[in-house]
Amino acid sequence: MIVFFDFDDTLFDRNKFISALAGRMGLSRDEFLETYTRYFKDKKRPYSCEKHLETLKRQDRWTDVDSFLQDLSDFVHPEAHNLIRKYKTRADRAILLSYGEENFQKIKIQASGLAGYFDEVIVTQDKVAVLKHLISEKEKAIFINDKEEENKEVKRILSNIEVVDVF
Repeated sequence: MIVFFDFDDTLFDRNKFISALAGRMGLSRDEFLETYTRYFKDKKRPYSCEKHLETLKRQDRWTDVDSFLQDLSDFVHPEAHNLIRKYKTRADRAILLSYGEENFQKIKIQASGLAGYFDEVIVTQDKVAVLKHLISEKEKAIFINDKEEENKEVKRILSNIEVVDVF
């Protein structure tokens, strides 16, 4: 059996991280969210901190942001380690499956201190497609995720996956 974990908002406190990152970028949280929405979310582009700084012409902030991104363990949800250990005992493989821009997500995952728990880290634009590709119809799997709509789609398409909602 394979257990899949989502990263942002499941294991990692993305909201707390965004507030801290905004400050390092010289932005208020509201400014960060407004420009994030305008340049990334509305255009369905995966987020990249570097691209965000370039878009805002704030590349001078990169050194401060880069040093901040070295240790993100403070943003790991308090129960994340226990949650991972609990489900890893039921599985042959543990995979971290995350949505986003690959380089930025891998930086966050590595700096969170959680990467060592997983046999594989996959960053994708379509988690459901990856699940369909990696799991045979007869194989059992567990998908631990916080996105309600994504969870409903997984349950509808892949009946052999146990979905654990983390809201």
